[in-house]
Amino acid sequence: MRRAETKDAAALAKVRRGAWESAYRGIYRDELLDEFDYADHAGRFLKNMSTPGMEVYILEDGDRAVGFFVISEQTTPFYHDFPVCLNALYLIPAYHRRGIGRRMMDFARDWCRNRGHDRFFLSCSLHNHRARAFYEAMGGHLGDIDGGNDDPGADVCYYEFWVK
Repeated sequence: MRRAETKDAAALAKVRRGAWESAYRGIYRDELLDEFDYADHAGRFLKNMSTPGMEVYILEDGDRAVGFFVISEQTTPFYHDFPVCLNALYLIPAYHRRGIGRRMMDFARDWCRNRGHDRFFLSCSLHNHRARAFYEAMGGHLGDIDGGNDDPGADVCYYEFWVK
């Protein structure tokens, strides 16, 4: 894994689309997936890369992007008093269950530890049971839940992680 560069934005958007198809089909409205705007999502990655305190990492197999995650310090806490957000942790399905997700979580813990933080959080679709099982296996504790929305794609839960 390495820090993403602006030249990676299109590849990151492609990974997002592939990961979303696997993770969110049946949860998100079909048009969000069927009408996925690659240019818009590449632009979002570029914005993230240029935001102070936010870091985008890409995971590659040879020269092929297979996953990514975003991690950032929260200058104004978004979730309780957690100082770090691990956001947008995705792998394309062919790379699930290879230990890559565990390495990404270990990286997040080290990233926090190196900056003097003792905890981080992430949000997850309430209905993405595979991701939730992974976060729980990685030591995440279920925190707040925002469910019962008219659109199930808007239902989220938060996982809290402590760094030892």
